[in-house]
Amino acid sequence: KHGLKDCFKLRPDLLIQSHKPVQTKMVMDTKWKLVNSSQQTKSLYGLAQADFYQMFAYGQKYLGGNGEMYLIYPAHDDFSQPIAQHFAFSETLKLWVVPYRIMAKRGERMMWPND
Repeated sequence: KHGLKDCFKLRPDLLIQSHKPVQTKMVMDTKWKLVNSSQQTKSLYGLAQADFYQMFAYGQKYLGGNGEMYLIYPAHDDFSQPIAQHFAFSETLKLWVVPYRIMAKRGERMMWPND
């Protein structure tokens, strides 16, 4: 807000919430860039720092700095499994990077981390 006016909308693509009481359980945001899981050390998988800032802001606003968030990227030959290790903004706020298989059958599209 700036005075009484909302200036910017800070909304992720997907929020998973409980009904009663209304509480945010999970924050997810989709991207249409390509992640390369084989480039861990070279370019941090091709992830953008701006996306991390964005997710950190979502984590503070919607999860109060405590919970799990997911960045969802299209699956392809070099990114077919979730990045094995989460990114930790703090001890209580984690970010996972996961693939979404657009062409897969329903129920098989999302790949979740094992942790």
